[in-house]
Amino acid sequence: MFDPDMWSVNTQGFAPSVGRRFVIKDPPVLSTRFTGCFQCVVTDVQLCQRLEFAAQALTWSGPPTALIATFEFVELPGETHCTFTVCGVDSHDPAERLLDHIITESIYWGFHYINRRLERQRCRQPSVFGLRHLS
Repeated sequence: MFDPDMWSVNTQGFAPSVGRRFVIKDPPVLSTRFTGCFQCVVTDVQLCQRLEFAAQALTWSGPPTALIATFEFVELPGETHCTFTVCGVDSHDPAERLLDHIITESIYWGFHYINRRLERQRCRQPSVFGLRHLS
C-alpha cells in the first residue's frame, strides 16, 4: 500500500507522505450520485505499519461524501496481516451503502492482486486479517 505501483485502482499523485494530495479514479457508481472520483490527502503514515487518508467521494450533485480509510499492518512469522477500516459511510443512505460495498470489494481484489504479484516474486504473502466498517 506504500508503493503506488501496487495499488489496484487508478491513482494519480500518491506518495506515502503526510499532507500529500492524490486522486483515485474509478468508473462512476451506476444508479448513484457518485462520479467514481475521490480527492484524497494522506493523514498518517508509519511505513510498513499504517497508512491513513481522508477521501472526498465526488458527486454529480450535492455535497461529496467524506471518508477516512485506514490500512494497518502487523508482521507475524511468515506473513503480514492487514486490517482495512473505512469510516464516514452513512448506513441509512442506500447510495453510500453501495459505495461502501464497492470500496470493500475493491480492497479485497486489491489484496488478491498484491498476493498474486508477491507469489510470482516468491516473497512473503500478505493475508487479509479482516475488513472492518465503522459508520
